[in-house]
Amino acid sequence: MARRLGVQEFGAYATAVAYGSICVVFTDLNLATLVVRGYARGLDEAQVAYGNAMVVKAAAAMVVFAVSAVFAWVVTVPQQAFLMVLATATALVGGMGSLPVATFQAASRTTEMALWIVLTAVTTATVGIAAVMARGSSAAVLSSVLIANAILGAAVFVRSTRVVQPRFLPRRLRHAVKDWISFGLASISYILYFQADQVMLGVMAPGEAGVYAAAYRVAAFLYVIPGAVATMWYPRLFKVAGDRVEHRRLVGSYLAVSGAVGVTSAALVWSFTGWIVHILYGPGFSSAVRLLRVLVWFPALQSLSFPLGDALTTTGRQLQRTGVIVIAALFNVAGNLVVIPRAGAMGAAVITLITEGIILAAYAVLSGRASRHGSSGRRRRDDEGRE
Repeated sequence: MARRLGVQEFGAYATAVAYGSICVVFTDLNLATLVVRGYARGLDEAQVAYGNAMVVKAAAAMVVFAVSAVFAWVVTVPQQAFLMVLATATALVGGMGSLPVATFQAASRTTEMALWIVLTAVTTATVGIAAVMARGSSAAVLSSVLIANAILGAAVFVRSTRVVQPRFLPRRLRHAVKDWISFGLASISYILYFQADQVMLGVMAPGEAGVYAAAYRVAAFLYVIPGAVATMWYPRLFKVAGDRVEHRRLVGSYLAVSGAVGVTSAALVWSFTGWIVHILYGPGFSSAVRLLRVLVWFPALQSLSFPLGDALTTTGRQLQRTGVIVIAALFNVAGNLVVIPRAGAMGAAVITLITEGIILAAYAVLSGRASRHGSSGRRRRDDEGRE
């Protein structure tokens, strides 16, 4: 795709996709995590969590699309604004599928969940490549993926109802607001952290947005590793949250596996960065090599921070995790505002690594405290109330 579009249009495409990714998180509120947690507490809790989450997410999607479309047309040129609106619609439709997939994770149907994730990734990639080869434009790619997302989303929702039947219970929405705010703030901060640098480069240094996007996409591929490992350990951590010794043991195993796989994979990619960039993008993107050699360590650090962050979430300390991510996101945005005008894409890459290092250090300190004290008082009170 990058070869076909060229550096400049690929940069515009990447900026639009990053904008869509930021917009869609305002509909997410990390509701998938609440579905997983609800399933761990019983089928009735899972049905209500799933039903309420679907209603809230659909309503939020309509509001976010309207606001984001107006904002895009105000702040940028019409051609870029059109791509940003189209990318937002694509992201919103695709995002609706995250809740049905979460039911598979909650029920420990990891194979089925993995198949849906792979099917979605392969289908959207194939459709996107076919569109760019046939039409050679960013708009064609986004339109094709939008249609594919709609079909896949409908299919996975139907399948998910065989796992958990969604049940909308309005009176329970009030009790879930605090959780949604906490988890949602973390999600918004995460996406700002991951995507704001691309949007800022597209505005402040558009000539480098394309090569940065190329390097970031290769590094982001490794992000699948900590995410895949998390799907196996996350539900189990919730179930043993009340047992401090067992929870600590599982976190240790999770950290060892995730860290070993993540760091090893990053080292392998680093060793072949020149070859990878040449094969994937061609000589026009040669300047992406030095960026990739920095960014490849970003998912390696995440493979270490994910288990520690999940240790906080599963012991009722999501607010602590949220606080870390909010601070990190603000640092990342502020850092990029300073370094991009001076160092361009390389400055953005370095700021990304520094930010992830801050997150890892904070999680290590906070999860260490959590392992000594067990579940938070709030989590214990909630569990006692349900009993």
